Amino acid sequence: MRLPGYQLDRHLQSKQLAPIYVISSDELLLKQEVCAAIRNKANHAGFTEYQRFFINAETDWESVFNAIYSVSLFQTKRFLDVDATDINILQTTGKRLENYAQHPLPDSILLLRLSKLDKKLEKKSWLQALEKTGVVIPLWPPFRNALPQWISQRAKSHQLTLTTTAINLLAASTEGNLSATAQTLEKLALMQLPNPIDEQVLASVLTEATQFTIFDFAENMLENPARALCILDSLCAEGVEPTLVLWAITRELRMLATCTQEQRIMLFPARRHTGVQRLLKKYCVQDYWQRLLAAAHIDRIIKGVEPGDPWEAMAKLIQLPS
Repeated sequence: MRLPGYQLDRHLQSKQLAPIYVISSDELLLKQEVCAAIRNKANHAGFTEYQRFFINAETDWESVFNAIYSVSLFQTKRFLDVDATDINILQTTGKRLENYAQHPLPDSILLLRLSKLDKKLEKKSWLQALEKTGVVIPLWPPFRNALPQWISQRAKSHQLTLTTTAINLLAASTEGNLSATAQTLEKLALMQLPNPIDEQVLASVLTEATQFTIFDFAENMLENPARALCILDSLCAEGVEPTLVLWAITRELRMLATCTQEQRIMLFPARRHTGVQRLLKKYCVQDYWQRLLAAAHIDRIIKGVEPGDPWEAMAKLIQLPS
């Protein structure tokens, strides 16, 4: 069956647990919370043996299925958590999942984490088989116009009340980043500020909150240089160590260089494949090595071997021509 995310609580309260759950989303916060709710319910229902499998392009699926089909040493009910968010499931693996859906293991719950549900994935016979036997829950971030309501509801769960202006300010400052929004609300709750919280109070808190991560910067570095510059300014203003930012830069450039030479698109999460494909058409491997040389120069600046401002040097790196 197909279940909207907002109906999960009712399902967990009134239904017997399904043998299979498929959670499909690119929104990490929503996915984590739904998976945690299902696992918590399963734990209370006696599925106390927990096994987690992190799947990447190098994973041997045969060993994963061997572990799934192995007999529990403790004869306990098992919760099998398979995180395949960052890969495309190939035909042979899909066939194994389809067979599992037709004959799910007794005393086991399989939870499969996937990237967002698209038309191509919808047509897979293995997904249709999993949906027939179990529950498929696609999760989508709220639309921009629905984000204030999402913030208001989440604030209430922390016993917080924000003014309309404060809610709009938070929505604008985090730019739809649900994890950053949730972290800010958690911080407000810990501060035990009096309700309602207005925009002036929130603004003072936001100046201390980290709105972006080094990975946000790295992902936008070549795909959206203008946005990357804004994120870089934010990271600098927030006092993030330039060493961490440089690490993200070199990691991104090396992955892109490897992907260009070896066509290993699976090095990147599925949600980034379209953007990375555009980069592979726009840049050649020499472009990435040119930027890695610039990164080595920035490393020497950070270490004090050469003069200069590492933040200015990173900004110049972003603006290098292709």
